[in-house]
This record gives sequence, structure tokens and C-alpha cells, in this order.
Amino acid sequence: MNKFIFPFAIATVALCITSVHAAPPVVTNLAAAQRANSRLVDIHYDVSAGVSTVTVSLEISPDDGTTWSIHPVTLTGDIGAGVHTGTGKTITWNAGVDWNEQVTTQMKFRVTADDLVLVPSAFVLIPAGAFTMGDALDASEEMMQDATPTRQVTVSAFYICENVGTKAEWDDVRA
Repeated sequence: MNKFIFPFAIATVALCITSVHAAPPVVTNLAAAQRANSRLVDIHYDVSAGVSTVTVSLEISPDDGTTWSIHPVTLTGDIGAGVHTGTGKTITWNAGVDWNEQVTTQMKFRVTADDLVLVPSAFVLIPAGAFTMGDALDASEEMMQDATPTRQVTVSAFYICENVGTKAEWDDVRA
């Protein structure tokens, strides 16, 4: 009977991992600059995700991030739904229309991406990282025949079920 419990747990974990396959999108390399002699602001960023397209939104703060009270409307470029992941993305904001004649030296921009993958509450994020796999225990020579050498392994971030699935859940998947 014990040999059926372990394979069931492995199958359930594998099912959970493949059901929600990606870590949340990540926005990096955010930079913004106002174009010379204009009210246009170019916001550059990179975005990575486990899916090919994401929905990108922009928030703007006039007071160094204390509030995010500017509501940009006149935006073009890599903004909204269907933005392809990758590098060199640009959003152009027409501050002359949305925030005309106002000036600040404390402007901040926040770009967020959503992959629209709903993660059930039973899932937890396992962050990317490295660990040592193998057996480095001091044991008898007889036991060492079954041991594996240690090695460093790196894994990507993923979601996994917090608890082992039930037999009823397995039957649903199998059917």
C-alpha cells in the first residue's frame, strides 16, 4: 500500500505545477525622460513573464511616490492589454494634455504588468533559487551505493499546491 501513496503525491504535485505555470510578471529597467522642448514624456521599461503577452498599466506620482494622484489618459505605445513581453518597451505620455502647466522635480512613474493568470488561493509561490541536490551524508559503504553525488541545481520560480491533493481530486483529473 505504501508504494501507491508516494506516486499519488508526485502526480498531484506535478498536476498543480502545470496548472499554474508561471511566476508573476516582472517589470525592470524603468526610466523616464521628458522630450526636449515638449510636454511629452517617454517611459522605458522591460517586462518578463511566463506568458507571451501581459496587460501593462502606468501610475504617476507628482510628490516622490507619496501619492499616485495623476491619472494619465493620453498614452501611446506599450500600454494596456496585449503587450508582448521583452526588452525596450516604451510608453509615451502627453503631460501637456493630462497635466498642463504644472511642474515638479519629484515625478515618479510606476509601471505594472499583469499576466491575467488567476492563481487559486491553495497555491503558493516557490521563488527562483538554487539548492544542493544529492546525498552528502556519511554512511556505510553499502548505503553509499544508492547515494547520488551532490550538485548545485537552479530552478525557476513556480506555483505549487500548498497541500497534497485528495483521491477525489486525482479521480477528477484522471477522468
